[in-house]
Amino acid sequence: MQVKIENERVRKNVELFLHILNLLITVELGRPLHQRVYKAYINRVNGEVLFTDLLPDPAKLEKKDWKMILLRADSKEGKISFEVIEGEGNQDCFNCEELAPLAYKTVAETIHKLNECADLVKKIEGPDKQLEDLSYLTVEPSSLKTPYDLIQTCWHPLDRMEAEKLLFKHPYGSFLFRKDEYAQWLEVMLCAKHQSPIKCFTLTLIEPERKVSDLTIVFIQNHCLIYNDDPSLEGKMYPDLNALLQDLKERCKYPIFH
Repeated sequence: MQVKIENERVRKNVELFLHILNLLITVELGRPLHQRVYKAYINRVNGEVLFTDLLPDPAKLEKKDWKMILLRADSKEGKISFEVIEGEGNQDCFNCEELAPLAYKTVAETIHKLNECADLVKKIEGPDKQLEDLSYLTVEPSSLKTPYDLIQTCWHPLDRMEAEKLLFKHPYGSFLFRKDEYAQWLEVMLCAKHQSPIKCFTLTLIEPERKVSDLTIVFIQNHCLIYNDDPSLEGKMYPDLNALLQDLKERCKYPIFH
């Protein structure tokens, strides 16, 4: 079952939560969803949600930029619903005044979509069966008009050290696009060799054990590939960036929007 979400940041928030459920389903087997509370952080400006279970080092998050919250699943009259409560202090309410209007709107839509997920599961399972988890649900991605749309929305003009600092604040599988010196040099070299317009970008991602990796993506003649030290570009070609990222789906799960 898929839930369609148009807003990219809301979609990322929901996908991240469903990923958390997948990770916990084995260790919390038999524990109903409505008995769970999930600790997370909200970006005070844009509403991005990060769950502490996937953060390499939550202590590195700046409090001026991130607000601690709890995402609670509640059960009332046999129906599961989600709500955001304070992560510190009074947990009977949520102080939305600490968020910018965009952040509040994003978080509100995220909770709305999670409740939509819960409603779908309830319809499937029937009124007499207990809702255990949402982990089998998937989120339908919005379509990208050009292969550069995702690069533009995830573009960060950072050097390697700055990229590492940003990625350390995000869960494993997070990624961004930038252009390091190697990609700039490679682009000039390949254009001269192939006598064809070529663009090169750096895909930087964080992997387990705080490993940050760089991949150079080459775009040529409406196709793209991961550069493998072969100037003849004989590596595996992809019809677009989406297809390339699909091949990297276990490593590139969560785009970091600018």
